[in-house]
Amino acid sequence: MTNRRLLPLLIFGTLWAVLLRHLSVHWALNPQYSFGWLVPFLAAFLLFQAWQERPEPAQPLNTRAAKWLAGLWALSILPTWLLEQPNPDWRLISWALGFEIILLSLCAVYWMGGKNWLRSFAFPICFILTAIPWPTGLELVLIQNLMRAVAWGTVELLGCFGIAALQHGNVIEVGTGMLGIDEACSGVRSLQSTFMAAIFLGHLYRCSLPRRFALIGIGIALALLCNLGRATFLAWEAARHGMDAIAKYHDPAGFTILTICFVLVWVAALLIAPAPSATRGPNRSPAGLPHPLPTRFMIGLALWLATVFLATEVWFRLHERGPREQLIFQWPESRANFRELDIPAQSVSYLKFDEGRACRWKESDMGIWHAFYFQWKAGPARSRILARSHRPEVCLPAGGFKLKEELGNLRFDLQGHEVAFSGYTFQRDEHMAYVFFCTWEDGHQGNARTQWSRFTGIDSVLRGERNLGQEVVEFILLDYFSAEEAIASMRAHLPGVLSVRQAM
Repeated sequence: MTNRRLLPLLIFGTLWAVLLRHLSVHWALNPQYSFGWLVPFLAAFLLFQAWQERPEPAQPLNTRAAKWLAGLWALSILPTWLLEQPNPDWRLISWALGFEIILLSLCAVYWMGGKNWLRSFAFPICFILTAIPWPTGLELVLIQNLMRAVAWGTVELLGCFGIAALQHGNVIEVGTGMLGIDEACSGVRSLQSTFMAAIFLGHLYRCSLPRRFALIGIGIALALLCNLGRATFLAWEAARHGMDAIAKYHDPAGFTILTICFVLVWVAALLIAPAPSATRGPNRSPAGLPHPLPTRFMIGLALWLATVFLATEVWFRLHERGPREQLIFQWPESRANFRELDIPAQSVSYLKFDEGRACRWKESDMGIWHAFYFQWKAGPARSRILARSHRPEVCLPAGGFKLKEELGNLRFDLQGHEVAFSGYTFQRDEHMAYVFFCTWEDGHQGNARTQWSRFTGIDSVLRGERNLGQEVVEFILLDYFSAEEAIASMRAHLPGVLSVRQAM
C-alpha cells in the first residue's frame, strides 16, 4: 500500500516541480510577476485547508473516461515540453504546460475521492494560474492604455496643485524634465498581484461568485488608484526637487503602494464576506483516506514522463554542435558627432544584458542615427526571455513615442548575409522617428536566425537548437522626410556598422 501511494506522490511532485521551475524564471525577471513566488505557498495553504475540511471520498462514477482524459493530457506534455526548450518566453507554452499538469492533477483527485473531492480541491490546484504571465497581446494593449490613463490622471492632479505638466504618451513633462511612466515595460506592478490577492481572499472567506467578481473589480480599481497616487507623488517630487529625487523614492514608493493596495483589498474582502456561520458547517471528524490510484496507469504514466524528459534531452544534446554565427557591431567612432549614450539604470535593471552599448552619430546624408546593441550569453532561459520581450512597440511608448505605422519585415544585405529587421514609424510631438529592430539568435552556420518568430521557434525544435545566445540591435533614425528615405539610408550605411561573422 505504501508503494501505491509513494509513486503518485513522486509523479505529481515531479510535474509540479517542472511547472514551478519554468514559471520561476518569469517571476525572477519580470517585476510585475514577482508576486508569483508567493503563489505556491498560498496554494499549499489552501490545499491544507481543503484537506482538513475534505468530505468523505466518493466512488468515481466513470473511471474509464478519467483514464482517457488523463492519457490525453499526458500525451500532450511531449510537444509542449519540446517547444518549451527553445521558447521559454512563449506564454502560450506556459499556459499549455500549466493546464496539462492541472488537469492531470484533477483527474487524480477524481480517482481518489470522486466529485466530492473534485469540488473541494479544484480551486487550490487551479490557483497557480494566477501566477502564469498573461498573453502578450492582451497584456500589451491593457498596460499601454492603463499607463496613458495614469499619465493623464497624474497631469490633471498636478494641475490641481498648481504644478504645470504636459502629457506625452506615457511620459509626463514637468519643469525639471521628463518623467516616464516606466511600467510601460514592466507592467502596472500592483495590477496582477492585486488580481491574485482578490481571487485568493474571495475563496478564503467563502464569498459567493458575484461577491468574488465584485472583489476583483474593487482590487483592479484600487490598483489603478494606487498607481495614480504613486505617479503623482513621484512627479510632484521631480517638479520640486529635480529628476534626481526620482531614484530616491521610486522603489520605496512602489513597495508602499503595493502594501497599501493589498491591505485595502483585504479590508474590502472582510467587509463583503458573509458571516462565518453562513459558510462553515459544524465541526466533524476528518474524512477517511482516499481511494488508491490505479497502479498500472500510474506505472505507465511514470514511464511515459521519463521517456518525454529523457528523449527531449537526448534530441537537443545530439544537435547542440557546430559553428555559430553572430552579429558584430562595428562602432562608427569616426562618424561625425559620434557620442556614447548612457543606458539608464532602470533600463539596465529591466534588460539584465551581459553586454550592452548605445551611441549616436550623424550620417553622411545628415540623418541622426541612434544605435543600441545588447547581447545575452548562450545557456540560461533568461537570455531568450529578455531578448524577445523588450521590443520597440512595448518600450518606446514609455519615452513618449506613439506608434504610427509598422513597416513590416525588411531585409538588408550585409556582405552576402541577409539580415531581417522589423521596421516602425513612431511620432513624438512633431518629430518622426524611424525604428529598425533585429533579434538575432545564434544558429548553425548558414542557418543563423535573422528575425525570431513563432515559426522559427517551431523550426528550432525540428533542428534541435536551444540555449542559444541572443543579440538585439536597434536603430532609431531621425531627421528623415519619409520612411522610404530612412530605409534607403539603412541599405546604404548599415553594412558599415554591422556584419555577420562566425563565432570563435
